[in-house]
Formats: sequence, structure tokens, C-alpha cells
Amino acid sequence: MTLKNLQSISNRFLSVTIVSSIRILLSFDFLSSNPAFSQIVPDNTLAVPSQVTIDGSLHTIEGGTEAGSNLFHSFQDFSVPTGSEAFFNNEPLKTSSLA
Repeated sequence: MTLKNLQSISNRFLSVTIVSSIRILLSFDFLSSNPAFSQIVPDNTLAVPSQVTIDGSLHTIEGGTEAGSNLFHSFQDFSVPTGSEAFFNNEPLKTSSLA
């Protein structure tokens, strides 16, 4: 092999290595830029749908439909990440009154 052939092979190898490295870095950036979110999504099929608020790792679920002495919630998705909590607040929703 001549020196030119070795340089040509070396340049091609370097180009492939750079392109592969960029693809790997982009794929890791893609994965890290998509944080995991919980999936607590009311399905809005009840007369009074549930309301979900998130404060850090605490997911507070309020509202729901009363039937007799029972309170019902209905969800399209319900998944709580490890280390998080779902709290069902059964207190009646407070409405503000005008004086």
C-alpha cells in the first residue's frame, strides 16, 4: 500500500467515526430531553370529572361524581411513577361565594 492509499482509508474511517459519534450523541440527547411524566388522565365521562394537580412528586386528585355516599373517579390513564404519590382528596370542592 502506498501512503496515499493509507491516508484515503484513514480519512474514510475518520469520517465514519465522526458521523457515528454524532448519531450516538444525538440519540442520547433525544432520550435525556424527554422527561417521564405520570399518566393520571381523567376520561371526563362522569358528571363531575376528576381534577389532577401535580406538585413535585405529589399528584392530588379532587372532584369526582357523588352517588349516594360514594365518590367515583374515572380515568383514561392511571400510572404513578416510582417515588411519587397519588392522593385522593375526598373533601368537597370549595366554591367561592360573593358577599
